[in-house]
Amino acid sequence: MQEQVENAVQESYVNFLTAFADLRTQENSVRLADENYNVTDKRYKNGMALLTDMLDAGNTKLSADMELVDARINILYNYYKMKYVTHTL
Repeated sequence: MQEQVENAVQESYVNFLTAFADLRTQENSVRLADENYNVTDKRYKNGMALLTDMLDAGNTKLSADMELVDARINILYNYYKMKYVTHTL
């Protein structure tokens, strides 16, 4: 029984740390999506890009923003899961 608890705590801790790595990755994705949107916007205003290019860039930016929120939620979820497993909730 003690080994199961220790394994559950270890798994929760690893998941918690992994959630932070995912957050850093998503922050980078948002930064890149913002840069892509800005470049596409400038190209569109200069008549060098189509409206569909703007829509694609906007959808990519929106998707990256949503995944960033999901990553933040995942950190909270793993934190409380770890507290639950360690009976400190």
